[in-house]
Amino acid sequence: MTAFPTVELTVYPYDCDAFGHLNQAALLTLLERARWEALARGPGMDLFDRNGVWPAARKAVIEYKAGAYPRDVLRIETTVVHRGTTSLTLRHVVRRVADDALIAEAEIVFVCVDRLGRATPLPEEIARVMGPRTSGSHQPIRVTVGAAELGVEVRGDGPPICRGGSESPPTCGAPGRRAPQRRGTALRSPATPTTSWRSSMPWASGRRRCAGSRWVDT
Repeated sequence: MTAFPTVELTVYPYDCDAFGHLNQAALLTLLERARWEALARGPGMDLFDRNGVWPAARKAVIEYKAGAYPRDVLRIETTVVHRGTTSLTLRHVVRRVADDALIAEAEIVFVCVDRLGRATPLPEEIARVMGPRTSGSHQPIRVTVGAAELGVEVRGDGPPICRGGSESPPTCGAPGRRAPQRRGTALRSPATPTTSWRSSMPWASGRRRCAGSRWVDT
């Protein structure tokens, strides 16, 4: 795991609800402030902007452990617990400085997107800051099939087995096993990782189905 600088932030009255507790939505704002403050102390707040990408939040899971109140100073610890090709997961632990009480724990998944909002691999500089890829992440592999070059993203465990020719999409699976396939997604079997493929070959456009060992238009 890669740790970011620990940040301390004060809870203000406008962060609290009618009962004087730190509002659950305001906590998300504090976590975001802590992330930007951590970047400011390290590679700089413009880390993503100067690389032409942006971290888009995809999923947030928060467990609220105890209440926080105006004037409380919160210590927010941030670590990178997972880094993939286009995404990363940050874990926040929030404690009150006065008594070290655990206030909340959160995990937030971010996807790196370009200026058009498309998922894109983390640029080299950002990847260095976030630390090495975690176990279970697979580097994309390139496969040449006839005149086409495929970019294959492997997900899951076990060695990928890809086969195919210039007249049909590649298939992946255990030897001797056949399973249905849909456009853009390769096979999945209990012991076989899945892959996705893209190609400029004619069969990559339109809809096709597998008829025995042949692919036919539908």
